[in-house]
Amino acid sequence: MGIWKEKVLHQFQSEIKDIKTLQFWRAVCAEIIGTLILVTNGLMLTIALADCPKYVTTLGIAVGMGFCLYCIDAAIGHVSGAHINPAVSLALLISKQFTPLKALIYVVAQCTGAVLGAWLPEAFVPPGRQISGYVQHHHEVTLAQAFGIEVFNTFFVVFIALGSIDTHYHPYDPSWGLPIGLSVTIAIVTGGDLSGTMLNPCISFGRSFIAGKWEHSWLYWVGPITGACLATFIYHYIVRQGGTPIERKDNGVLGEDVGSNKEHHHGNWVADEFISQHACSKCKTLHSQISSLSIVLTNPTTAIDENGEEQLTSM
Repeated sequence: MGIWKEKVLHQFQSEIKDIKTLQFWRAVCAEIIGTLILVTNGLMLTIALADCPKYVTTLGIAVGMGFCLYCIDAAIGHVSGAHINPAVSLALLISKQFTPLKALIYVVAQCTGAVLGAWLPEAFVPPGRQISGYVQHHHEVTLAQAFGIEVFNTFFVVFIALGSIDTHYHPYDPSWGLPIGLSVTIAIVTGGDLSGTMLNPCISFGRSFIAGKWEHSWLYWVGPITGACLATFIYHYIVRQGGTPIERKDNGVLGEDVGSNKEHHHGNWVADEFISQHACSKCKTLHSQISSLSIVLTNPTTAIDENGEEQLTSM
């Protein structure tokens, strides 16, 4: 029991040390701003498309939210990871990529941003065009069905997110947000008219907080969190465990072995042999110089010595 207490105390002290850094609180601010932008744009899209046919409204919101998420990820992904969703923070906590204290602070930041984001449209839009931010499922859809839709769609989005941001297989890239944004678009199109497809507990929280209505709000917390937990378990303990990192070679191309064969660096092997056997000395020299220049241009870390042999140099 004493050892367990020591471990918990040591972990807590380590977490306290981590959150005292300026970098962490910049990340927290990024989460607030990112969630604010997401929620505000979601409501503004709904207001802008309110007079359109139902299918146009749903499709417009889906595409708009997908691109919005992609842009937010590109803007703050390198700062905070662009969680902007308690379900994502929980997923990373379960997979041991995030600590409990950091996850808690992130969730508070996300909910704060969501409340501010739900309030801004009321300040921007005339009373006649304002809409209730309160989220409801379709009247013909039962609570159980709405719950199932929220679980499945959040599972889908979080599963795509975990695979896209897995640094075990590829380094950070701003394009990570594209598949995540597309998955959100698909989820909203398929479930938006049925369950409301929040996918994100803090969005529902922000809207309910401003509207002052909390009926069935649990649905948009329990559903996404359940889906996130399922996605995390399946990805990390079933799918990911069987995968192996793709090896990256010197030129950064996936699976391409730099310098492993003559054809890769000197063009067509048959042409090289023909020139070496039949060309004059000047043509051979010119061909060698062109080949050497080609190697240097395609792989800056490679130098050619006076004998025409390749040498790796440090950048």
